[in-house]
Amino acid sequence: MRMVAMVFGGMTILCLSIPCSVAAQSSFTDDVVIDIPDSELNLMPLINTVTEAQFVNMSGSNENVRARLLQQYRSRLQKIDEQCLLTDEQRQKLQLAARGDIARLMSKVDHLREKYVNQPIPAGGMIVVSEEIVRDLMVPLTLPFGEKSLFAKVLHHQLTEAQSEQYQALDLFERRDAVRNMVAPFFRGLQPLSLVQERLIVERIVSRYPAWHPHAVPMLYAHYIAILVADDMSDELRPILDDTQWQHLQSQIPAGRRLEPRLRSFGLWPIREEPIRGRQ
Repeated sequence: MRMVAMVFGGMTILCLSIPCSVAAQSSFTDDVVIDIPDSELNLMPLINTVTEAQFVNMSGSNENVRARLLQQYRSRLQKIDEQCLLTDEQRQKLQLAARGDIARLMSKVDHLREKYVNQPIPAGGMIVVSEEIVRDLMVPLTLPFGEKSLFAKVLHHQLTEAQSEQYQALDLFERRDAVRNMVAPFFRGLQPLSLVQERLIVERIVSRYPAWHPHAVPMLYAHYIAILVADDMSDELRPILDDTQWQHLQSQIPAGRRLEPRLRSFGLWPIREEPIRGRQ
């Protein structure tokens, strides 16, 4: 096990992770993953409480979190507006919904600060603290206006049938792109996927999980989710890969299975397979 510091939109979150040969950078973020070796981790002093400074390092100050959320909201609204040509009334309702989502997420930040700052570390130590922060803060912040948000619910209700068709086209493009960025790192440094292989794998995964938004997976865990997806779809993927690629993929599966219980606790696995409900 290693401690990993994830720089997430100006926020640094400390997490425990099984060592991974690939720390892929997603096209959906400018953030990076910093792997702290065991030798350095052993030199880190033991702590009995989380101080305000340490909490800011793990979750970000309120101002930074709010600024990040506002930036993501504006970017998301602009992309949807360009695709669906929203009306002024639709934009106004989406703005109100986004404010509700931001308020809910900021409430989580305040709750975790009150729970842990200058309070005794619970049984289980920093592992418990970091896992709760990942589950209740890092995962929701990865895609704050995704399908589980109030923003998304209002959007699906407000769009006309014509706009819904345009949105589904945008959604499909984004899901394909996200799957592509999760699959490619498997084979870097070995025998890269051909364009035909990549296209076939992406289409198989998108079809297998029609409701899945891979860009909602925190970058720190994207590699392991991709492993579990490949394991789940091994019968479909095996004919596409050559022997070298297949053997490499199989060598990664034990790491994904070891992390599976934590991914389940975060709500990242298993992937729901029913399609997204459209306009109500």
